[in-house]
Amino acid sequence: MKHGDDIEETKLGRAGGLKRFNLSKRLFSIAVPLAILALGAMVAIFLISTRPELAAKPVVERIWTVASVPATAATVQPERRFYGRIVAGREIDIRPEVSGSILEIGPNFIEGGVVRQGELLVRLDPFNSDAKLREIEADLNGNRAMLERDRERIDLLQRDVKRRSRLAGSGYSSEKALDDAKLSLSDAKQREIERRNSIVRLEVDLDRTKRDIEDSRIVAPFDGFLVGVTTAIGKFVNVGDVVAKMIRAESLEARFHVGNREFTRFLSDGNYQDVRVKVVWAGQSFDGTLDRTESEVQTASGGVEVFAKIDGIGVRTNLRPGAFVEVRVPGPRYVDVTRVPEEAVYGGDTVYRIADDRLDPRSVRIVARDGKDLLIRGDYESSDAIVTTRFPEIGPGLKVRTP
Repeated sequence: MKHGDDIEETKLGRAGGLKRFNLSKRLFSIAVPLAILALGAMVAIFLISTRPELAAKPVVERIWTVASVPATAATVQPERRFYGRIVAGREIDIRPEVSGSILEIGPNFIEGGVVRQGELLVRLDPFNSDAKLREIEADLNGNRAMLERDRERIDLLQRDVKRRSRLAGSGYSSEKALDDAKLSLSDAKQREIERRNSIVRLEVDLDRTKRDIEDSRIVAPFDGFLVGVTTAIGKFVNVGDVVAKMIRAESLEARFHVGNREFTRFLSDGNYQDVRVKVVWAGQSFDGTLDRTESEVQTASGGVEVFAKIDGIGVRTNLRPGAFVEVRVPGPRYVDVTRVPEEAVYGGDTVYRIADDRLDPRSVRIVARDGKDLLIRGDYESSDAIVTTRFPEIGPGLKVRTP
């Protein structure tokens, strides 16, 4: 039998062995990763030390391709551009002067029709006027015949009065017979006067009826265009009914709005009237003249409406009221200025000229605008070339070339 001390020693020996085993296991788990890391570091050091050396590339200066315009100075007169519409300077309503049924319509009496002066638009049935004309002519002929008889009677009565006047002193004719003869003569003369007045009234009625017959044919009063055609054959129209509207071709005008500031410039340049302008529509340009303004300033828009007469317009034109147009009005003249696109000016006061293939900034002053172009004066020569290409990297000294 083992003693108690031996058993205790055996237990202690087993516990110590187990501790040593755990410690060895822990050391092994730490050593393996460290060995892998060390091996990786050695490989990396080897690869870095044995890599080939790359030769450094030389720095090449970039050359910018830019567009430019010559800095030539000139006298420029910019155009002010306004926008408006074509309006009818002369427009009338076509109204019949007599009533009746539509008997005939002209071939061009249609919406948008183009008609010439004197061309038939509408013919009304003249039956009533023709009948009235015949009645008046019959009455007139009857009264003229009766007037001849009245004149013959007056002639007889005048001779009778003279004869009785000679016989009155001889006793062969009484005073009463003479008075009766004079009274009959006076009555005959009065009837003649009334007959003449009746003939005058009938002649007036005759002329009026003839005019009504003429008015049954409605013709174009001038060359122009028809709008608002509202009648057809067989329709009965009364006096004053509107059957169409007519626009005078030669009186088309451009109407456009001008603000107070711009109109003040008009006045500062001198009398705005008779100023020659260009009216542009659908790629076509028409000459015109500023003519007048509206009678009052528009409080809502703060400006006035200006009218420009268009030259040489006739029925052959395609312009019509309502067409949207551009009106170009000449502005003041500027002497010794350079025209450049607005992209050429940086910061409102700097341009870049090309000097020895490099950019050289120059100070300028904007004199005026003309559409998308600027008129400038500045510290440059007329022989210089001003860069018009805009890019963020632009700056003094950049090397450039032009196409």
